[in-house]
Amino acid sequence: LLGVGAATAQIPVQIINSSPDPAAGVVDIYVDGTRVWDDLAFKAATPFVDQFGVPVITVGLSPTVDVVAGADPDNSSPLLTETLTLSGVPTLIEVIGLVNPGSFDPNPSGRSTALDVAVFEGYTPAAADPLTAELMAAHVAPDVGAVDLIVRTVHDQPGQGIPLFTNLQFGDFQTYLVLQPTVAVLDLVETGTTNLVETWHATFGLVTGAGVVGHAAGLLNPPTANEGITLFGAVASGFVFELAEGSETGTRDVPGPVAFELGKAYPNPFNPSTVIPFTLFSEQSVSLKVYDVQGRLVDTLVDGVKPEGEYSIPFQPRSLASGSYVFRLETDSGARTGVMTLIK
Repeated sequence: LLGVGAATAQIPVQIINSSPDPAAGVVDIYVDGTRVWDDLAFKAATPFVDQFGVPVITVGLSPTVDVVAGADPDNSSPLLTETLTLSGVPTLIEVIGLVNPGSFDPNPSGRSTALDVAVFEGYTPAAADPLTAELMAAHVAPDVGAVDLIVRTVHDQPGQGIPLFTNLQFGDFQTYLVLQPTVAVLDLVETGTTNLVETWHATFGLVTGAGVVGHAAGLLNPPTANEGITLFGAVASGFVFELAEGSETGTRDVPGPVAFELGKAYPNPFNPSTVIPFTLFSEQSVSLKVYDVQGRLVDTLVDGVKPEGEYSIPFQPRSLASGSYVFRLETDSGARTGVMTLIK
């Protein structure tokens, strides 16, 4: 527990670095002169709570936050210093904007793109219903104007979906919506137009039970390709997942679908059984196998052609010892692995 600020009111916070400026690519975070986090990279998040449910970082009602370049170990020249006024509820703190805004395109809506600390009070670390996810939207792409986030099925064309969030401006948050576990397509569209900024495939079933902060992040016209527009989500554990790579050119045609996704085993650690989720966005030949840490095959859970869809594959070992095991999903278009731990 890293608690700083007034002892009379300690507010749990999560801090996310959403600045796409390479000058803020890795930062240290200080609160009231105390360093609370080292080397927070772009599109990285601190944990909100630890494995025991205890807040990792807490602050007082009027904390002073310093954002310091990772190469400045003694906080001699902070990139930004800002004093916040908080009400006492769980809070999300985001580093947004640009250290050198004059080196990048301006915001089309006239919003300032200078480095800043954005605050959302009322952070929700978990969904009220463990079978759903709750999504909050954050617009943190400095050179993108007002946008709508639209959800549609994998079979629909752009423009056929339902708006989740509308008129979202740079630096804005829009509050939580409940999402059912499903496979969907998310379109980021310029508000009031049909101009498609970016498209992603999403599997909401992989984050059931979580409060997710979804970010439209990066730059529409980046200095290098790896800073393009992306959609990433952060959850209370500090885990960050990215749905797709960003576009290098602004508006563009809808890309081909992501072929498959492999989720985390749940529960994990487990006893006596766990479930391994994966999603196929097209019919493919699939194998899902489990290995011990020496690489020996333990079990084959799936082996054959499977149609598009979401899958939840149970694994209930009867004669395995406690320890870590690797599960590997292989498809026509690639392979992914994960780790799970059996505790007896």
